[in-house]
Amino acid sequence: MKLIILAIAVPAVWNSINQIANTKHMTDYNRLNNRAIMYVDKGDWVKARETAEKMTVLKPDYATGFILLVRAGSQEYLTAKTQIEKDEILKTMSNAVNELERIVGSDDYHFLYHKGIVLTSSEQYEEAREYCLKAVEKTDDKFFKIPALYRILLLDSKLADNDAKEKHARIVLEIDVDNGYANFCMGHVELSNENYESAVIYFERAFASNPRYLNALNNLAFAKLKLGKLDEAEKIIMRALEIYDSEPMYHDTFGEILYAKGEYPKSYAKFQDAVKLDATNTGYLFKLHLAAAAYKIGRVDEARELMEAIKDKTGGFAKDDMKMYEQLKSDLFSDTTDRIDNIE
Repeated sequence: MKLIILAIAVPAVWNSINQIANTKHMTDYNRLNNRAIMYVDKGDWVKARETAEKMTVLKPDYATGFILLVRAGSQEYLTAKTQIEKDEILKTMSNAVNELERIVGSDDYHFLYHKGIVLTSSEQYEEAREYCLKAVEKTDDKFFKIPALYRILLLDSKLADNDAKEKHARIVLEIDVDNGYANFCMGHVELSNENYESAVIYFERAFASNPRYLNALNNLAFAKLKLGKLDEAEKIIMRALEIYDSEPMYHDTFGEILYAKGEYPKSYAKFQDAVKLDATNTGYLFKLHLAAAAYKIGRVDEARELMEAIKDKTGGFAKDDMKMYEQLKSDLFSDTTDRIDNIE
């Protein structure tokens, strides 16, 4: 199983931003600020940005408008369709964070954290993490500390730094035991360490934090599979697929459960679904599982073709998947001169 470590939405502490602009002399500014936050709550990032721009014009020496520009821009950036759009958004974010540094200084939490956001969007992950770590050191307020730590966890994942991810997840959970993403990260750590009972607890907490956190549900099903609780695992993954059936990993997990139950034709169909839904055609693990099921139902030529397609793509496979790969390679190519290890 390829573990999903995809990012989820963290409730932003938008109300805390109001503190920066909380003065009776700023009626128009506060009205724009409240409107911008309303757009943020609705997920209308374009209008949030446009409103924030008006705030910066009205009060160029107040930080709130620039903070909102960075945050709205970071979300707009994720949905931008062209590189030109992305470059323009990133330019706006960079200018905003420079203005924020001018207003609050380079040693202030708000500058450090929002500089980390800009660097994340520009894929400078190491530097982004350093800024966010500095931001955490600048505040004792958990409502500011949690968002920075959350971003650090995302960056740990981007950098494949599992030791740091475990360390930072534990820090978050000391502050907020029910934090969804920190529980998800710890579940992933425990899966990697083959501590499946513990992984179940963390994934259950992560899903409880957000009933639409389907990646946690997928990994919960996988942990149940590893514990041999196949019926429970099947019910859990079916629940995820009922809500969203376009994620290839969920079909792959379902296929693994059916394969473990010896229902090879059904598992073959689910693995086919996973491969078909893989828009990037880079789901080599899906193809490995499909090859295994194909072999079990007598589709030997198809299994061999799939194995040849993934022969150089096994670097990220987990231990059990590598064991499956080696066994299939032996079963499929041991009796032919067209051995897979000679093709490499």
